[in-house]
Amino acid sequence: MVGPEYIAWQPGVASDLRPALADFDLLRSCEDVEWSLLLSGEKPSAKLEDLDEEHLAWYMAHAAHKGVFCRPVTQDGAPSPEGRGFAAAGSRPLQTLFLSWNEHALDDLVAAEAAERGGGSDRGSAQERSGILLGYPRCCARFMAGLRRQEDDGVLATYRQEPGHWLLARNKLLNFLPPLVSPVTWYPCSLGCKASVDKAKHYMAALARSNHARADKIRSVLPGAVCVFSRFCFVHLHGVHFDGGWVRYSGVSDALSYTVQPSLTGSGRILAFRNEVTEVFARYRRVLFEPDRVVLRCGRGRERGGQLLKAPLLLRFPAVAGGGLL
Repeated sequence: MVGPEYIAWQPGVASDLRPALADFDLLRSCEDVEWSLLLSGEKPSAKLEDLDEEHLAWYMAHAAHKGVFCRPVTQDGAPSPEGRGFAAAGSRPLQTLFLSWNEHALDDLVAAEAAERGGGSDRGSAQERSGILLGYPRCCARFMAGLRRQEDDGVLATYRQEPGHWLLARNKLLNFLPPLVSPVTWYPCSLGCKASVDKAKHYMAALARSNHARADKIRSVLPGAVCVFSRFCFVHLHGVHFDGGWVRYSGVSDALSYTVQPSLTGSGRILAFRNEVTEVFARYRRVLFEPDRVVLRCGRGRERGGQLLKAPLLLRFPAVAGGGLL
């Protein structure tokens, strides 16, 4: 099971109309977006989380070769990798690697992150300082600093408070959910944040200069609708259009579709989510979201419902960059 907020549910007989459960090999084989943008000089600093010893050593060696200052920090503060489902009990502690082109900025970033994890009255100001040092939009850094809960689920809970059954983004580049893929690697302060869109466009241009095919693939996979249960437990619906109250889609993906990072591919929580949720969506073509359940329908009219203890957050991203709805 993926956690107490889920109930495992199975659809019975699989439909022969099953759409593809996509794995994006081109994107899975590429470097972390944050790392790529740092090396290209587009980001002043970066942090790479949930690294095991092997990958930590690889990044540190390459950073030294490029002249980037770096410092590893053991992830022993809350929320722990184990608590987030990114490490097995008894395994060696995972590491966060902080990187910067400026040694003094690196010192400041590590100190700010330590103050944030330590809590206390200066937690919010430390969070804002960290976001600015990492090159995130100032409005988004302030947004995170102002939250009562500053972890993943706390941010998503804040988005849930927005009015309407669907939360609508103004630009597909604001789909920040696909890990290591989206040019928005921070939580936007809103789904219409112009500063985030402008920075994402700038980053996409930089990525296109280094790998045009990769940039095109990123643009192609970001539209659609996303059903979010937690930061890395989401189902991304592709080819979305609406049929009355039903959402029709042609295929699905999830966090495992975009990455080969061990902390994600080896996460029991994420693997369970694929088996219990993503695979179920992949057997159907239509879904109806109700306040307390999800109903799936295949082409022959069968319906299966799953009672969820907590309904997913629903985000919709336009197919046309720059505005417009699906």
